[in-house]
Amino acid sequence: MLNVFGLQPKIRPDLEAWSPDLFTIFSYLCNRSTSNPNDKKKAFKILDLLFDETEHNSYFGKMNFGSKEKFKTATNSSLYLLILTWLRQLEQYFYDFDGNDDFDGDWNEYGKYYATTSIMKHAPLANIHMANEDDILTNIKDVSFFEPTHRDGVCVSLEEWGARIFEPHHKQVLKDAKRGCEKTNERFNRANHITEEFSFTKKDLSSSKDNDHEGEQSEDAAMPYDISPDRHKDQKKEMLFYNISRGIQLLLNKSEPKINKKMKKMKKGEEDDNSIATTAASSLLALVNGLDNKSKKFNQLDELQNHMSNLISAQNEKKTGTNHNKQDSDNVKTDSGEDSSSSSEYRKKTPQKGKKK
Repeated sequence: MLNVFGLQPKIRPDLEAWSPDLFTIFSYLCNRSTSNPNDKKKAFKILDLLFDETEHNSYFGKMNFGSKEKFKTATNSSLYLLILTWLRQLEQYFYDFDGNDDFDGDWNEYGKYYATTSIMKHAPLANIHMANEDDILTNIKDVSFFEPTHRDGVCVSLEEWGARIFEPHHKQVLKDAKRGCEKTNERFNRANHITEEFSFTKKDLSSSKDNDHEGEQSEDAAMPYDISPDRHKDQKKEMLFYNISRGIQLLLNKSEPKINKKMKKMKKGEEDDNSIATTAASSLLALVNGLDNKSKKFNQLDELQNHMSNLISAQNEKKTGTNHNKQDSDNVKTDSGEDSSSSSEYRKKTPQKGKKK
């Protein structure tokens, strides 16, 4: 990015034709190249959208460019705006997928990021998983597992997003970059052949939107939950135990901040959330420990999750291994006889995409 566009990139001359919204905010906030009060008003309105109606990490406000007011006076905000606008268009696309039954909603062939409730191992990558539509977990082995799958209707690459907005600061640098990386070459070529106009939606995608409707959600809570066993009837017991332990751990995490606060007086027969969650956690551990006298005994939920996750990964590797052809089986083996290739163990055929959004 910095190598191709430089620290103070200039916007493309054809940007306005592709996206009037992007042209307005980049031309005004980065170059202050217009004195039209309507352009200023529209730019600040888009800025409000990027900050107030777009989902951000909880640490965003503490970052250097996490303040909306700084943008109004900054003289070099091109790269900041690039990241913010890229994030917004990602959310506009992916937040339209409410369920897991559409492959277009997956980040790549391994599915979506699967949240880990607690640190299971000291090695950072050991705590990161992806999960597909069948809830099959794939443990992340290296950064290549994060690479998104290109699809129409959204720009999943920050480099390609930059190529759609900025001009390379030196043509020779771009040529060298394209020769050195086939992905870079593909992204810049696509950026020069965009036909569909881009604009920001007015939809509020921030988490604060959900908080504004807590009253409505409490009424919905009285509706019956979908707890039919048919939803998970085909899953192995290791995955079921993992799901249960993860759910209880999430409840414990939510109730933990209340422990040190003054608890309200409970009515006779009532039980606080923390007591309910800890009872469920203790019961689950006792149940698992009592299933097999020879198996490992667990004292913490994260120990159970770690163990089940390892079993699931091993089962997936075994399942994938049975589908490999003879050439795959001839791969170089480690001393223990296992396949030394990290990525091929988890590679699966890319599923047929659903209807484009």
